[in-house]
Amino acid sequence: MDEALHLKPDFAHRIAKQLAILQDDGVVAPAQLGDELGRGRTAAAHLGHERAEVVRIAGQVTADVIAEQRPAVRIVVKVRYRPFFTSTHGVPLPEPSSEQAVIELAALAALEKFTDRRPVRLLGVRAEFPEEPD
Repeated sequence: MDEALHLKPDFAHRIAKQLAILQDDGVVAPAQLGDELGRGRTAAAHLGHERAEVVRIAGQVTADVIAEQRPAVRIVVKVRYRPFFTSTHGVPLPEPSSEQAVIELAALAALEKFTDRRPVRLLGVRAEFPEEPD
């Protein structure tokens, strides 16, 4: 049997978190992996208006959370600076929620944790769901 078919079961999940498909307009296609889903926006140079962009992306993530019919328990923001330094900060929600205002406020709170002021190349917002019992 082909050795490529004998990868560790969690390999696909781990590597998928490192990959993203960029659309022509620079928007990262929605990603859903197990107990989380997210969206992002990238730019060749500098996005600018990070707060407004995080609110916009959080709105898209909220729509995805509602479609999943599963409330989020944590919101995480990813920032990639020029030259490709990436960092994330997350905020747990006070209680599971699918409300846009709650998700947006959590995303903005996570964004406030970033102290670097270099040009931003990528912003992402991710919703995490509670782990389902086995």
